[in-house]
Amino acid sequence: IPKYYIDSVYNKRNKKILFSYIDLQDFYNSKINDDAIQKFYNENEEKFKKKYIDIKYINITPEIITGQKEFSKLFFKKLDEIDELIINENTIEDISNKFNVKITNSDFFNKKGEIIKSNNKILLDDYFIKKIFENEDEKIFLLDHDDKYVAIEIVDKKNVLPPINENNNKDNIVNILKFTDIIKKNNILSDKINNKQFSEVHFKNFSTNNNLNIKTAEVKNINDTNVFGKNLLNQIYETTSKKIKLISSKDLKENYLILIRKVENVKVDDNLEKLSLTKMEAGIIQKNYLFSAYDNYLKKKYLIETNEKVLERVKNNFRWK
Repeated sequence: IPKYYIDSVYNKRNKKILFSYIDLQDFYNSKINDDAIQKFYNENEEKFKKKYIDIKYINITPEIITGQKEFSKLFFKKLDEIDELIINENTIEDISNKFNVKITNSDFFNKKGEIIKSNNKILLDDYFIKKIFENEDEKIFLLDHDDKYVAIEIVDKKNVLPPINENNNKDNIVNILKFTDIIKKNNILSDKINNKQFSEVHFKNFSTNNNLNIKTAEVKNINDTNVFGKNLLNQIYETTSKKIKLISSKDLKENYLILIRKVENVKVDDNLEKLSLTKMEAGIIQKNYLFSAYDNYLKKKYLIETNEKVLERVKNNFRWK
């Protein structure tokens, strides 16, 4: 393996970097007032609305339909009759009248089975509640689960805006507003940095104007996580010398302005114990290079062979003439 390959890989991972950084945590808006929360809630009320459904239903049991407790042939015959009525778009009242069974009215309930403006829950299994919402566009249908049968008719549907204090709405809005503020301010900083409008002077002024401390640190290699975690460290090692960069964790909970002050490049010492690992990494790069070169060779070879065949056909045509 060529020495310069090894040096390149080794330096990329083991160069020493001296940098200054500003923690942006206090730069963002951490105090979200009630007016901002209410404003966001009012502007996005459609997203906070919850679906509620009102139904009529009949619990179908052997005892109700046949007067017997067993799941007999007679029960399943009558169940087929009920299913036929539903297929032919009869109403729940038609089924009730024919089989003399009771209809239960539910009042509006949500996907958790919670009845609106009440602490009560609809008296149906969670499985049936889930299926009702999955079939909300059907007028009437039959459900079965664990030897339980229910004929359902959708009476009405509506979207209801719950109070802002319900369902952790306030906490969710605060998190959204904080996240939005981080993205907005990060975009402004990134634009200035990318457009070369954020120099070292701006870096210092930004610290002073926002009452943020500038700290200095040094990392010895890409695995030196004494200051930052692996993800942030990788971003630092992608930054060139004397350059300012905004680095962030994937969840945007950590955000820093980085100013690279010095990069100390290193070369491989043949006596290093980790040389074998470095050779392996360099070998991967070399293999990729060789595969790429071989691929280009094949393309050129194919092109030459193709051109030779075309030329031979031209020659043959000329001889024929």
